[in-house]
Amino acid sequence: MLPVLTAVPFAAAAEADQSVGGITGSCKWSYDADTLTLTISGTGQMDDYVGAFQTSAPWGSLCFRNLVIEEGVTRIGFCAFQGCVNLTSIVIPENVTSIGTNAFFGCTSLTNIVIPKSVTYLGDNVYYGCTNLRSVVISKGMYLHRNDFAKCPSLTRIVIPEGVG
Repeated sequence: MLPVLTAVPFAAAAEADQSVGGITGSCKWSYDADTLTLTISGTGQMDDYVGAFQTSAPWGSLCFRNLVIEEGVTRIGFCAFQGCVNLTSIVIPENVTSIGTNAFFGCTSLTNIVIPKSVTYLGDNVYYGCTNLRSVVISKGMYLHRNDFAKCPSLTRIVIPEGVG
């Protein structure tokens, strides 16, 4: 007699595991599907990602709305969250010193950004095309590029302290 095998559809198996994760540079990332939250943790710098929207970052196909970057992460990589159109909330801790080029390019659901005073480098086009971005708070000592907030038609409030170049 042959044993009876039961097939479990791949989609059902994937739904059972509500979290995924991996490594980005010297940091770790994890995704919680219940809260739609992507968390970057660890110590040091994230990897850079280059390519079309959502094709090179390992979380590019995930539907997250919240991004939490934990204490210890010092650099957000190039194109790290480019094209994450569902992203509505970002928490960037005080020890992040650098946000890479195109890091949040095309994140059309973002409405508010607070860039901590620890950030001294902001790459080109960081928030380019964030069409629902309404408010930005920038800290002293940061250098801005002319296209960092280009194509942000909803931007009505930007706080730029004296000393920002």
